[in-house]
Amino acid sequence: MRRRALVHIAGTGLLLLLMGACERGNPGVSDSDITITGYQIEGKLIDAFQRPLVGVRVLLYYDIALLSADSISRAYTPSVQGEIVTVNVKDTTGQVIRLLFAGPAPQDSDLYVFWDGRNDSGNVVRSGIYTVSYAVASVVKKSYRLIVDGNQNAVTDTEGRFVIPGFDLPVGDVALYYDSADAFVGQFQITSDVFLRFVTPSFDRTFRISLVKDKITNFSVVLN
Repeated sequence: MRRRALVHIAGTGLLLLLMGACERGNPGVSDSDITITGYQIEGKLIDAFQRPLVGVRVLLYYDIALLSADSISRAYTPSVQGEIVTVNVKDTTGQVIRLLFAGPAPQDSDLYVFWDGRNDSGNVVRSGIYTVSYAVASVVKKSYRLIVDGNQNAVTDTEGRFVIPGFDLPVGDVALYYDSADAFVGQFQITSDVFLRFVTPSFDRTFRISLVKDKITNFSVVLN
């Protein structure tokens, strides 16, 4: 069974809205002859007069395949009462982007710390896969991976260009998906198809792109 991530993050209404505006022809999509490891998107947006579109927000959504709908607990069970636990969130590069909790675990209770999808600076994170880990004395006792999408991963520069790097395109990776109400949806695998949504105060357009492994996917389009 294959389901698009848009359903889980924002509900069926937004899915229909985006798919209605989604361009089917993938204009200006090609694969570079340059060999890389993994995946990467390099794009350029211009208007009908060949002028670069500057400051366009690029939101990334994943196409995901359901592997299991079995619920998985995110809570950690302390081995002793009052155990000192540190709960961190890491990105795909292994960098800690949020400290969620540090202190004694509650007595006679499992420990679960909700993550709101923001980093330590209070900013919404990029689309990607994130790992939440519970550690005791620097030893990870429990961890789980989460898919986050529909967030901004780039903005066009003065030439209308943008890049979606490989660490934002974890094709083949498997992780859990929770909706905006923190309800479990399932365990999913990220496919090689993505949706790029371009947003400004004057337009909102979405394109579907198929990625090719070890190739740079070039994307260029005229937006009115």
